[in-house]
Amino acid sequence: ATTMWETWDGSASRNHPPFCLISAYFYKYLAGIRCDRAYPGFERFTVDPSVVGDLTFVEAWHDSPYGRIRSEWRRDGSRLTMKVSVPVGTTATIGVPTRDAAGVAESGRPVSGADGVKFLRAAGGKAFYEVGSGSYVFTSRL
Repeated sequence: ATTMWETWDGSASRNHPPFCLISAYFYKYLAGIRCDRAYPGFERFTVDPSVVGDLTFVEAWHDSPYGRIRSEWRRDGSRLTMKVSVPVGTTATIGVPTRDAAGVAESGRPVSGADGVKFLRAAGGKAFYEVGSGSYVFTSRL
């Protein structure tokens, strides 16, 4: 076979890639990098990672027309460190997994005092923020 077959046993068409898309799960859900459909081309996007199972870290990036979007998270016990890079000319909504939205910090200080970080809401075990271009380091407790 020179292509991925439509079924695992090869009984159907042999020129379809339905099982090749697992990589999208890694950057869209584990790293959480997703575009905002109202702003095509990643002018606005979301970084809303899934901290699941026994994974202790994820690192991913997407090269958008505006530049590289990076999402990285690392879990150490109940402490989560999340690094995000937002390219110039873009805006991102960041979902930080946390058990206490008031306890989230950015670059070592309470997020309420962080420049350029606007609190949007807390929902589903996450605190959501809007940020402009730049690099951010969020920390929280899971």
